[in-house]
Amino acid sequence: MPGTFSFWRRSTSIQPKAGVQPGQEAGVRIHSEFGTGMYLDESNKLFFVTAAHCIFDMSSTNRLQLINSNAILSSLSRTTNVNDRAIESLNLTLLEQNGHIKRHAVHDITVIQIATIVSTNSFGFLEIQCNPGFSSLSPTVAPVPWGVKDACKTFKDVPDGCDSYVLGYPVSLLFDQQSEIDFTSPLIRKGVISQKNNFTKKLIIDSAVYGGNSGGPVLIVQQPNLGETDFSIVGIITQYVPAEATVDVSTSTSHGASVKVNSGYGVAEPIDYALELMQQF
Repeated sequence: MPGTFSFWRRSTSIQPKAGVQPGQEAGVRIHSEFGTGMYLDESNKLFFVTAAHCIFDMSSTNRLQLINSNAILSSLSRTTNVNDRAIESLNLTLLEQNGHIKRHAVHDITVIQIATIVSTNSFGFLEIQCNPGFSSLSPTVAPVPWGVKDACKTFKDVPDGCDSYVLGYPVSLLFDQQSEIDFTSPLIRKGVISQKNNFTKKLIIDSAVYGGNSGGPVLIVQQPNLGETDFSIVGIITQYVPAEATVDVSTSTSHGASVKVNSGYGVAEPIDYALELMQQF
């Protein structure tokens, strides 16, 4: 499988509004101090791609209002040590001021151009020239991007019903600072492409997603020839599909309450919109 997966952390956590359950702000978008994203390279430019609501304040009338000014990226590497991580720092304010962050006008996608690729050696390691606002905190371990040409498949080419994989860091599964899950590595969840919604141009995935999954890649797997398996990035997780459930709070005066719960279906923006933004740099 090409490339690597990244997760990022805003420098300040976001607290849910009073009376709102975590993961249900703004309806059903998945909010968390943590998010997921991915590195892509195109035309000798290195990009970080994630969901717009991970970067921008969706409640602000200013579409370019950042949630926080800084973020930390941590990703797997190609070194022989499985514990090695590429750690990068983003000064989001500086990157935005210099025109290196673009938010899609309609869809929940943000693309950040973090560097220019100077060269790539035979092992796939990059020599890059960092944009102001992007710096490495682990100079001996570099991020590994997917190449757009080989790794991405657009909406029109995604078959209904094909197997899919969601990758990310669903840290909302972490309770009381204890968990059986190692959140320094991404979780992989298998599902299927349940629907290509031709009205909204979004993908519906039969795979539950949680707070922290936002911005993570959706991959499909195909076998074009016997013994050959291809993985392609087709989308970016942005939210879950809600379902209505009744909670039993029966008293002498009330009989229950309806609440929104996670239906087990996820929503993904097609990768098309990230590719569209990348062409604007």
